Order: sequence, then structure tokens, then C-alpha cells
Amino acid sequence: DLVFVFVMGGPGVGKGTQCERAAQRFGLKNVSVGDLLRRERSLPDSLYNDFIGKSFRENVPVPPGLVMKLPSVELQGLGVDGNRVRRMILDGFPLSEDQLNAFEEEVSPRYSTIVMECPVEVMLQRLTERAMSSDREHDAPERVNRRINSFQ
Repeated sequence: DLVFVFVMGGPGVGKGTQCERAAQRFGLKNVSVGDLLRRERSLPDSLYNDFIGKSFRENVPVPPGLVMKLPSVELQGLGVDGNRVRRMILDGFPLSEDQLNAFEEEVSPRYSTIVMECPVEVMLQRLTERAMSSDREHDAPERVNRRINSFQ
């Protein structure tokens, strides 16, 4: 059976860091849905780059069809030591009930969920620091509060 672990939490809570650590420790394929969306948006021939950019700017979840397409591509053809990868940790998924419903219908009704929490002040501090060294436009100070409020 495939094993899926969803990791949810507010922006700046540490999902990426903890997912990387968990993936290494437990032999999971770590897939950041945000990274997949940023990669798709950067492709010059992507049909979705304008929409994904708008979604990031306005902090609106991407439709389930697109979100489901990106991790599915990651699953296909992956191998570790000649064996197909059967376990995946999804960082930042799902962002909406529609995304969860699509996952259950198209991929699997079985998964585990980890929800990470920390104080809003800590998330604000981390995002402010990350904005100085990152090219993530949604980490810009004017968007951070909206992202935190949207998550909550």
C-alpha cells in the first residue's frame, strides 16, 4: 500500500524543515506542494503560471485538479535502491476541503495528518527573516498577515 502523510500548519511554522527531517529518518519521499507550484509557475510553457501567481498573491487555494496533478507526477517513476517509492509526506497539503476530497477520490482514502502549531509571533518572525533571504513573493511583509489569517 501507498502511505501518505499530510503535514499542515501556518506559514512559517516549520513544515519544510520538519518534513525534510522526517523524510530522511523514515524513508519518505518529501513533496512540498508549495515548491511544486512554484516550479510549475516558473515553466515558460506552463498553462498555469499566471493562475498560480495570482493564487499566491491573493492567498487563494489552487483548485484540486491542479494540486492533484503535481504530486501525481512526483509519484510516477520514482525509485530508491531499485524499488518504487511507496511512502510520501506532503508538506502543505491539503489547503482546502476540496483538495482533500479530490485526494480521497483520486488517490487514496487512507492517509495520516500532522498539524504543526506555534505562536503567531514566531511565525511572523520566521517569515520576516525568510523574506530577507528568499525570493518567495508571498513572504513579503504586506502579505504575511493575510496568509496567517487565511490559514487560521
